[in-house]
Amino acid sequence: MQVCGSDAFAETIASLLDCEFVSVEKTVFPDFEVRPRFLKTRFPGTVLLVERMKVPVDPNAYIIELLLEIKTLKDMGAERVDLVMPYFVYSRQDKAFREGEPFSAKYVVELLMHAGAERIYVVESHTRNDFGAIRNVNGFTAIGRYFRSTGASNALVIAPDGKAEAGAAAVAAEIAGDVAVMMKTRDRSTGEISTDARGLNARGRDVIIVDDIVSSGKTMLNALRLAREAGARKIQCAVVHPITQRGIFNVSKEADGFFACNTVDSALSVIPTEGLIAEAIKRDNL
Repeated sequence: MQVCGSDAFAETIASLLDCEFVSVEKTVFPDFEVRPRFLKTRFPGTVLLVERMKVPVDPNAYIIELLLEIKTLKDMGAERVDLVMPYFVYSRQDKAFREGEPFSAKYVVELLMHAGAERIYVVESHTRNDFGAIRNVNGFTAIGRYFRSTGASNALVIAPDGKAEAGAAAVAAEIAGDVAVMMKTRDRSTGEISTDARGLNARGRDVIIVDDIVSSGKTMLNALRLAREAGARKIQCAVVHPITQRGIFNVSKEADGFFACNTVDSALSVIPTEGLIAEAIKRDNL
């Protein structure tokens, strides 16, 4: 197997898999059209394509680039193309929430598979549907291992909504901590978020608030402020996917520490996920 990619993240996965690494050269024209180029002429056998976005993210250009790269690899002789897409773009639209809306997550996977991708490795997908191709790597395990490496233990791990409860439990398991869950509601029309933390007791505790995605930062900010009101001593925040600079800034200025996985290339992306991704790929290729 050969590994193709355009940054150190891809190179690390190639090294962990003991595979040849082939660089992808990137060109963006003045009209914003993308033109990737593989620095090799033929690709027999299986190719693992590893590409991640940078902040500020552009999911639309990212998808087009992936489609072009997958098709090019097939045209250059690849018998099989597997894809590492650390942040599964459009996964939040994991159903048609309102009449007339697209089932975006499903359609993106179908496009990638039609281009030639067979397995698609993602980290902490917002949807639990694998659509026949998705391999979901647990990003919260990476967060837990990171905090354990910093000496954190016995912290109260807070999920800002019910969807993040399993993730909070995975983090708590790594650091022998406890779990608390807040309740969040979102207005589907306006996007306005409200959070309920009744019964939360964080007095004198070190708190870690975890979530899968930060975009506007409103969900995590609400949880952070409620945790302070509940008496938390120190509050750190961690997220699998740091999507927008605005959300990152909003949370960073109020938290005692804010950390993110390196699924997206940002200034906060200090939590490594390459090892977990490589482990998943190895299991599938035994």
